[in-house]
Amino acid sequence: MSGRPILVSLIGGLSFICGLLLVIFGLLGYLNIDVPGLAETTAGMGIGTMTVGLIALIIGYGFLMGWSIFWYLGVIVYALILIGGLYTLFIEQSFMSGIVAIVISLIILAYLFSSKVKTFFLSKD
Repeated sequence: MSGRPILVSLIGGLSFICGLLLVIFGLLGYLNIDVPGLAETTAGMGIGTMTVGLIALIIGYGFLMGWSIFWYLGVIVYALILIGGLYTLFIEQSFMSGIVAIVISLIILAYLFSSKVKTFFLSKD
């Protein structure tokens, strides 16, 4: 088993931090607490945001631990983000949001399929 690639640590850490923030913002939305600078949310949106945040927390932790199942989950999640970015770009016609989602997901997917990263995750089975 080789050491954890540095960008796997970065992706895992950022996913964990983003997940934590999403859980906090989702909870604030669910409780209908207004935060200056954030869009108004409903309780349903708060629950959705907390759910996405919990998934991001779990994926971040799995990346940091190097568990093989999280390589597969990472591929699925970033493929879904890619599809969402394409939807945003072509259907909602939001150029910047769509391009950012597409570029980030493509970079992370390419990285996840690199031999060093695949070896790190999949050599533990």
